[in-house]
Amino acid sequence: MSDKQSARYGREKSQDLKDFFRSVRLGDVKSISRFIEGKGINVNTTDNWDNTPLYLACLCGHLNAVKYLLQNGARYDTNSVDSQRCFLSSLTNDIRQVLKQYECSLIVESTDLKYVEYLQQLYERQPGYDIELEIQGQLFLAHRCILSVRCRFFAELFQHNTNGRIALTKKCICADIFGPILHFIYTGRLDIEKRQRDKTIALAKFLQFNNLAEILERDKSLHSIQHQQLLKDLKKDFGCLVTSAVSPSVAAPHGENEACCLDVKKTYPDIIFEVQGHSFKCHKIFFYGRSEFFREMLIDKEDEQPPVYGDYLPSIKLDDITADVFVQIISFLYTEEYEVTKETCIPLMRASTQFVLPAIKKKCSEEIGKYIDPSNVLDIYKTSVELDIPRLINSCTKYMANEYEQMITFPEFEMFIRKQLSPLMNQGTPFDQISFFMDFQYYLRHECSMWEEQKAANEKLQKLNYLLTHRIGLDVSIPLFQIGHSRPEPVIIVGHRVLSKEEVRQRTDNTYLKRRQEEEEKKRIQEEEEKKRIQIAEEVRHRRENEEQKHRQEEDEKNRIKNEEKERNRKVYEELKRRQEEDNNNRNQTVPLSQG
Repeated sequence: MSDKQSARYGREKSQDLKDFFRSVRLGDVKSISRFIEGKGINVNTTDNWDNTPLYLACLCGHLNAVKYLLQNGARYDTNSVDSQRCFLSSLTNDIRQVLKQYECSLIVESTDLKYVEYLQQLYERQPGYDIELEIQGQLFLAHRCILSVRCRFFAELFQHNTNGRIALTKKCICADIFGPILHFIYTGRLDIEKRQRDKTIALAKFLQFNNLAEILERDKSLHSIQHQQLLKDLKKDFGCLVTSAVSPSVAAPHGENEACCLDVKKTYPDIIFEVQGHSFKCHKIFFYGRSEFFREMLIDKEDEQPPVYGDYLPSIKLDDITADVFVQIISFLYTEEYEVTKETCIPLMRASTQFVLPAIKKKCSEEIGKYIDPSNVLDIYKTSVELDIPRLINSCTKYMANEYEQMITFPEFEMFIRKQLSPLMNQGTPFDQISFFMDFQYYLRHECSMWEEQKAANEKLQKLNYLLTHRIGLDVSIPLFQIGHSRPEPVIIVGHRVLSKEEVRQRTDNTYLKRRQEEEEKKRIQEEEEKKRIQIAEEVRHRRENEEQKHRQEEDEKNRIKNEEKERNRKVYEELKRRQEEDNNNRNQTVPLSQG
């Protein structure tokens, strides 16, 4: 095509888009159909202001246009900003109802949204691809490890064909259908147009994506599918890659998957990580997009790696991490699933900080808060300070303040206090500006409004003063609550008059009596409700027993009738048999005429 022809084609295409968006704003379904089906305009294209056709149709209140666009592949994902704009900008409630009907095709748990976003980036960027698939003259870039583990057809194809480019000539595989299927292989999501449904179902069955084909056949109105079951299938397949990557001498997080080992002879690893003498044969693609640490290690320093010869794989040694912890890191990178236990919380937090994996770090910091006790709170505090986790620091400080009487029985606690005082000893920082003691005093005094609470807090503060002055030798005094030795009498003011002690006591007694009466009434109501509940349960139980007894009687009656019928049949059979034997005997005793 010459430059003039190319420029003319561009102007015509631009004019078609303008006319197409004008038709959408007018709600002219015939014209919209002509542009989409006749001229091949993408139903999810955008105008100069990044507005999609679906958004404009919703905004202008054209219900039929909205239905047509959705039926022909307009993308509507309630988790995206564009789709939320469509819903909020809809002119009528009828349009909102139509949009809600299409929400059912996107059923994914909220905890998996970030993983879905990562899978989308994995598909769009495709770093380090190692296979080119040619279909009807169009090239598709992909990774052998993903295609092999997701589809048996490709696993068998790559075992017999090691070329970097493979032409697919099967009749059911065409370029316009394979694009959405490849997107599904990577992300577990499928976007299809109405006219491509039958071909997509045929290709899904050919590639043995049975759950996908079943969903498509079950609901023919769906055009955009991202079902939780499909995502589980994807995670299960990627879990096979984890199992193959983990060294045989280390327990794999997903267990032994025999079906995976039989289906996928090769997983095509391209990097080896050496951890504590164990070799993990992994895939760079799963490390690129999840961690800045691994991106710099594998991409930015790729030129520093030695050249690859034959089956040789580059190897990287990782220090300061155990093999069991690295297994969980790999599992997270591949499947977003990993196991956090009391024993692995702190090592996983350290590893997540080293590898820049904030999701693991956040979950571990939340999980370890459940396991805080006097024996480990000091270690957890030191780790949280080292890794800069303010929320966990506050949790540990609060726990030590609440359990101070028990903490001071541990010799390690005094050593810990001495270490916290090092800024005062070495740098001359004032005591009331040391962050630990500021927070510690805050939690000791926190929510101490009653006399009993202030008295208990004073006892802790006095013990802390004793530790600082007599044991450590500091000249400091932490102020206490100013309270009396005995609980103060309550003072009640009515109007401008202070009630006497007798009046206060009488009011207190009346309040106590009223509260006691309310509690007794509440208890009586609860007892009555409990009796009713027990009575209803008894009635239900009796009804169920009666039904079961009736059912047993009916079964017994049926069995009795059946047995009687069997007995009658047996007697009839025996009578027939007896007669047949008599006939045979009579026949044998009869002498033929010829012999006579």
